[in-house]
Formats: sequence, structure tokens, C-alpha cells
Amino acid sequence: MNETAVYSLENPGGVRVGLSAMGASIREVVTPDRAGRFVNVALPQTIPPHGSYAGATLAPFAGRIRGGLLPVEGGVWRLALNDGPNQLHGGSHNLANVRWKTEGARQEAGFQSIRFFAEAAHGLDGFPGNRAFAVTYRLWEDNRLEILLYAESDRSTRMSLSNHAYWNLSGDFSHAPSGQLLQIAAERVYWNDGAHLPVEKRPVGGTPFDFRAPAPLVERVSGNHPQLAIARGFNHAFALNAPDGAPAATLTDPRGGRRLRLYTDQPVLWLYSGGYLPVPSCAVALEAEGTPDGPGELVAPGRPYSRRICFVFDTAAAPEP
Repeated sequence: MNETAVYSLENPGGVRVGLSAMGASIREVVTPDRAGRFVNVALPQTIPPHGSYAGATLAPFAGRIRGGLLPVEGGVWRLALNDGPNQLHGGSHNLANVRWKTEGARQEAGFQSIRFFAEAAHGLDGFPGNRAFAVTYRLWEDNRLEILLYAESDRSTRMSLSNHAYWNLSGDFSHAPSGQLLQIAAERVYWNDGAHLPVEKRPVGGTPFDFRAPAPLVERVSGNHPQLAIARGFNHAFALNAPDGAPAATLTDPRGGRRLRLYTDQPVLWLYSGGYLPVPSCAVALEAEGTPDGPGELVAPGRPYSRRICFVFDTAAAPEP
């Protein structure tokens, strides 16, 4: 991956988002803590990349496809394999590794925005359809970072798009951040096999996967549950059931006060605690994406793909002594 220009969105409160056309990716998100100190809380991508997909748009498919077999309307397409016997994030020519087109940032009523465009030809890495993709980032004046994912195809295919930003609300990526709290609106979680592929859905109650109330993430990573041993921590899909208007997930740093709330119309939140990062567990990925049962969503002529992810940044009150 070659370096490319970084586009900046900034709101009147000083929150700044750096975006790159390479992978239509988030490069930085600079937000204040309770005392007004601004730092970047999004894990930067390295050049060349170390395989983390940090900040990138995952397309045409977020996640793994078992055996590289894609069922589409009664047929099965054999996809290119790039993760042992499976396909990961859409294959070796996925759009996280492509420079997207853009017309640059725009100022609009209440927000700044930038839109990225990319295409993928029929048969690329085995996927059917000549496909067109668009990702729009909007930074609102009230500190919302909205991501609008859109795609269309000239023939039936399947897609699951997401963003792979990693977060550490302390801004210090030199070590795993103790004490940061995670809450996920999910009653059930998919358990994985040894290849990190979901095999069955189970209740979260009585397990380390119960984030229905805020719980310290890094401290749970070090547990001895057999599912945590597979991926050096969490690498699991949670079936979301957030009430209307409620966040799907909330990440909070009680020490500095920064808080991130995630809203989405995606059915699943994939939690990856970064066990394979160069600094293990120094940041967490919260990937809102399609259900692994499908796989993905059917996209056809006249039936485009459209999904929304929104990160809201603010500060929480200091805990009582």
C-alpha cells in the first residue's frame, strides 16, 4: 500500500477526522477528553500495512467466507482463497488495498463530508457482478461521524460492507488500555471454530461475552475461556438487539472521560480485541456488518446495498470517588 493524500474533516468543536483515499480509510479521529485535551483515538495504519486493515473500508465482503463458497440464487460461486482454505475480507484484491476516487471534502448544512468511489469487475476474486461502491463520511457539528455504505451490481451477487477502525480512547497505542469499558446490546454471540469462523449462536449470559452492562474489555481478554484462546482474545460476532434509538455498543474511558457510541442498521457487531496486532490488544475494532449466517446480503440490479454506521464522540462524567 502506497501513501496517499489525507483529507481532513473538522467541526467547530475541534473534532478532526483524517481520511485517506487508499482503502477509503479512517487515518485519525482527534477528540477531546474531559479536560479538553485533544488526541487521536483511531489506530493509525502503517505503511506498508501490517495486515490489520486499520481504518479501511471492507469491501466487497467483511469477514470470512467458509471454503470460499458463495451461494447466490441457487448457484455457488467459488471465490479466490486468501486465508488458508477460506476467503477473508473479499480476497487478495479487496478494496481495502485500492486507491478510491474522490472529489474531496465538502461543507454542507451541519456537517462536512467526503465521498469515495470504487469499482470491482465481474469475476474479481471470484465474485459475480460488475460492482460499483461508494462510501460517504460525514462529520457533524455535534461530533457524529457517520459512514454511509452503498453498492450496486449489474447481476446478482452478495455483499457485506463495513469499516475496520480500531479504537483506544486514551490515545496511547503503546500498550493495552486497562479500565476501558465496553457495552454491547446483544443477548447472543456466535462461537467460532479454530479458523475463526462462526459455528453456532449461544446466549452471552454467564460467559466473558456478556457485555450487556459495561465491562472492562482488556481485563476480560486475559481470561481462560476456550473461545478466547482461539484468537488471543475476542474475535466474535454479536447478534445485535439494540432498542430503537439506542446504541449498539458503547466504549468508555473512565479515566479521561472520552466515550464512543456506535449506532447502526447492521445486524451484527464483530468485536476484535486486537490479539494479533503488533502491540496486542492496544486497540479494539467494532465492526458493524452483515450476519455470518448468509453469507452477506443479496444485491441485484435494482436492489442495491445500503447500510449506515455512526460513531458518536463525547465525554462521560467523572466516576464518583
